Amino acid sequence: MISIDLNGKAAFVTGGKNGIGAAIVQIFLQAGAQVVSADFAYAEEFQAKDNFWQLLT
Repeated sequence: MISIDLNGKAAFVTGGKNGIGAAIVQIFLQAGAQVVSADFAYAEEFQAKDNFWQLLT
């Protein structure tokens, strides 16, 4: 197992919702990094919520 110290570091991971991207997010978090994860699936989810709220107003 590889041991890395990412305390005080930040990472931006694309495709972090599942698969390799999710594994990278988990490893970076365990190593102490602050992680921002982006994925198209999240974008679609937010778009659906926006459309829903627009229907209500």
